Amino acid sequence: MKKTHLFGTLCACLTITLSSFTAHATDKVVVVPLGGRNAKIESKTFTKNFPAGEFRPDFKNPWAELGYTYFGGQGYRITNLSESASSGITTALDLADGSKILGVTCFIQDNDADLNTRNNTSVKIYRREFTSTTAEEIISPIDMTTAGQSTTITAMTSSSITYPIIENDTYFYVIRYFVQLATNSGDFVTLPISSDITFYGCSISYSADVVTM
Repeated sequence: MKKTHLFGTLCACLTITLSSFTAHATDKVVVVPLGGRNAKIESKTFTKNFPAGEFRPDFKNPWAELGYTYFGGQGYRITNLSESASSGITTALDLADGSKILGVTCFIQDNDADLNTRNNTSVKIYRREFTSTTAEEIISPIDMTTAGQSTTITAMTSSSITYPIIENDTYFYVIRYFVQLATNSGDFVTLPISSDITFYGCSISYSADVVTM
């Protein structure tokens, strides 16, 4: 349900002269002069970025044991992975209540001559009710499979949104990048491994109602 919050006071028995009122729309707060006849609520499109540095490994293992290296303030690589050839990292999805997700784009670079991402390597966004133990996907998974070696950073997208409206009064939201590595011939890798495949993060476009003059 789209939510726009406007707060004001009306009293039938007492006349009060006000010069302005405060309008709240999603994460925007605007003071609107009462004389501003052109004030209106419009849907605007925004972008929020979730760089790799905001993601954290799924498991309780220390990062070194898990095998992720966050390098140069840029992105995550799997390196020296000694326990599993697949793993995931997550971050909270923090958008204003009532926002509508329009599309999600995530960025990856495969500059590895010997390894690729494979199978179900993907980015998914989940929501979970506060009192539930079951999470549900809110977008179609973004396929992050790679092939071949390139210095180009590739943008992978999804605009298929099953539950586009953010309902922060009901759900927790998280973004998860899951990666599985394979050799160029498609075989699962043997451990330990080190890769030059880098995940840089995601960017989300969304719409929200704002007060404009």
